[in-house]
Amino acid sequence: MNFLKHYIKKIFSLVKRVSRKFATKEVNDETIQREHEIAVETLKKGENFIRTALLLRKNNSEENVVLSMICQGIENILKGLLLSKDYVRYEPLLRRKFGKNLLRLYYRTRKEYKIKNLDGRAVNELQILAYLYKNQFLHYGHLINLLNDDKAFESGHLLRKLFQILAYVKRKIY
Repeated sequence: MNFLKHYIKKIFSLVKRVSRKFATKEVNDETIQREHEIAVETLKKGENFIRTALLLRKNNSEENVVLSMICQGIENILKGLLLSKDYVRYEPLLRRKFGKNLLRLYYRTRKEYKIKNLDGRAVNELQILAYLYKNQFLHYGHLINLLNDDKAFESGHLLRKLFQILAYVKRKIY
């Protein structure tokens, strides 16, 4: 049953994308504007998550809470970038295909925007964060204490790279 439901959703999504792309009737300007606003709001929400996490870190909060908020911020930023690129294509995929998988989101965003890879240190931090976030280890503080890897993120190298990307995105998308 789930197999059939999956393919029915795929067909409807494909029909929606094809009709949008090749329709003789123009898509309402308000709809396009609203889709752009949703993408921008998602980007801003991601930026706010990260800024809040940095404030918590500055006030010596629990590191697992800080890392969880950083991951939520990264997730929202990457999803916002994909939505701004092609809302109709990515909106149905964000929850089903990408979910909380930060690496999958990162690689798809990188492919869509044709940007070069982050440096090794930033990718390493992203891989560790993605693993902890996807498996919900950050929601349960005792697991991050067992791993004792939270100090690896003190440098915030990934965050510096992310803010550089955000500065560029603000100029292009906002």
